[in-house]
Amino acid sequence: MIKVKNLMKKVISTEKDISLKQASQIMSKMQIGSLVLINGDKIMGILTERDVIKNIFSLKKKISSVVARKVITIDLEQ
Repeated sequence: MIKVKNLMKKVISTEKDISLKQASQIMSKMQIGSLVLINGDKIMGILTERDVIKNIFSLKKKISSVVARKVITIDLEQ
């Protein structure tokens, strides 16, 4: 059986509540489609390309105001 850890790519995250513009620049530079917002070791939400597109006229907003807050996690060993 293939484990989750063998399928996952490196997760890029930010602890700061940055603007959508800053987040989209990070996502573009890193060539990723999502950015995880964390507080310490707790996941606060995930920002996706779609979130950025839906808020294209409000790029000064903080990512905490638009991130998906219901994040489902799974053990890497499963």
